[in-house]
Amino acid sequence: MKDGYKRIVDNKIRGAYGYIDEKNKVIAINKERHYKNVKTPTPIKDRTIINTIVHEENHASHPKMNEKDLREKTRRDVERMSSGEKNKLYKRYK
Repeated sequence: MKDGYKRIVDNKIRGAYGYIDEKNKVIAINKERHYKNVKTPTPIKDRTIINTIVHEENHASHPKMNEKDLREKTRRDVERMSSGEKNKLYKRYK
């Protein structure tokens, strides 16, 4: 891939929907966690798989951005995405 990151599904992540490992150039999401009824302070609109994918991709693109601003940017990005763009991202995490 052009940006050098490997994208994986890691359903063993504890306490998170996804993570980014800058050192090893890995972006991972926990698909299983999205399907479980997990008690978390994270708003429901931020618990979708596409939201997690875009959030972690934004972390890779903007590593110094603070979490609050990153969440807002992620929400805006997801709202503006077409279904084709969303499907393209989903396919990167199979």
